[in-house]
Amino acid sequence: MSIFRKNKKEEKPAENKVEENSTPLSNEKNDNQNLNNETTIDSANKVHIIVEQNNASSLTAEEKKAKINSRLSLGFKIFLLLIVAFLLGWSIYSFVILFSGDKKSNHSYLLLDGKNYTQSKTVYDSFATGDVSLSNKKNINDYYLVGTQLFLSKTNINPTIYNQTNKAELITGQKDSDISLYNLTTDEIYTSSSATDIVNNKYSIDLNFIADGDYLIYPTNLSDSVKKDKKDYYPYSINSDETIYLEGYTLPNKNGSRRKISIKNNSVSPYTLVSIFDAGSVLPALYYDAVIYNASYDTALNVREKDDNFINDIETNIVSKIQAETNNIYSIKVCSSILEARNYHSALSIALTNEADILRCSKFVEGHYLNKGFTSSVISEIDSFSLVGYDKDPDIRENMGLINEAGSAFANVIGNNLFTKDDSRVVKESFLVSKDRLLEKYNILFRTII
Repeated sequence: MSIFRKNKKEEKPAENKVEENSTPLSNEKNDNQNLNNETTIDSANKVHIIVEQNNASSLTAEEKKAKINSRLSLGFKIFLLLIVAFLLGWSIYSFVILFSGDKKSNHSYLLLDGKNYTQSKTVYDSFATGDVSLSNKKNINDYYLVGTQLFLSKTNINPTIYNQTNKAELITGQKDSDISLYNLTTDEIYTSSSATDIVNNKYSIDLNFIADGDYLIYPTNLSDSVKKDKKDYYPYSINSDETIYLEGYTLPNKNGSRRKISIKNNSVSPYTLVSIFDAGSVLPALYYDAVIYNASYDTALNVREKDDNFINDIETNIVSKIQAETNNIYSIKVCSSILEARNYHSALSIALTNEADILRCSKFVEGHYLNKGFTSSVISEIDSFSLVGYDKDPDIRENMGLINEAGSAFANVIGNNLFTKDDSRVVKESFLVSKDRLLEKYNILFRTII
């Protein structure tokens, strides 16, 4: 019995040994997550500990592939984000360029049609090299586009200079000269239709009759029909460091096509450039060939009563007949008053009066219409000490902007306070016409080509 008990006592330490070895194994498993530990006990009660290291070398092929794919996916996402950021930046840049492009181009070198900078500069540089002392750069100090009439002058344009004996010299800066256009597109000098005729009181050039092309402005004598070398032509430029851009439209030709008129000048280009090119048959919004409205005053300068039936009457009995005779090539807006007519751009403004035999034009363009039955009426010293020589009819004067002192509110000048001062240089060529004579004379005002 004693031997049995002794053997039993000898077996217990073996059990305790197992428990002692198992405790540190558990702690080691919790402390080291990079190891995979496996413990086994064989039939002889011996403890076997198997330690596996969890590193890259122990990953399966599938796990390695998944890890690589994960990294590629992250890189692709970063690449896409960079592409999106680039496209967003480019869009913002394009947006800024789009809305600043027109302003920028106005200050850039004035390129000729179909030519780049070098080609355009070569053309400009071929002029005015004969005698540099004769240069006309910055020699235009006043300019207007009145309908399709281009006014240019070395001195301030007003009725006074047109009454002087030396008016040609006052306008052009040279004795017995006119202002002409040189066609750069066809390399042609002036014709009678592309020049003023100051001797015969034609102080403007009607661009409605000018051929398509780019033009320079220069002084010449109409009797000088022999073409000289370009070096002996001295083109003008407007005396301003600011960018100048005047824009208008001609009246339509017999096919209904109009041309866009552009007068451009800036400090980086040597000369003022006049461009006239085809613009199709459709005018922009708020643009018309003519506005027709009920005259605000009669010839005695009495205020006219409002006619509520005016628009329907004129559209039915006058405009429809004009359109029928001209194949609907004109765009005409009938307005109730001068207040409404001023909301629109147009080459012509025609105020209709119920008075008989009234055919009036502006003093500034009278030379173009005297032999066609139109005359002007001007303010005299008896009428007012202000604006003497300017157009007396408010319906003509007040639609012609700065050239006719529209809206200046001079004392005792009737109708001169209808609006605030109008500093516009692109304005309407204005007429006052008897209602019963418009059908007879519209072909003159509309430059109808039969």
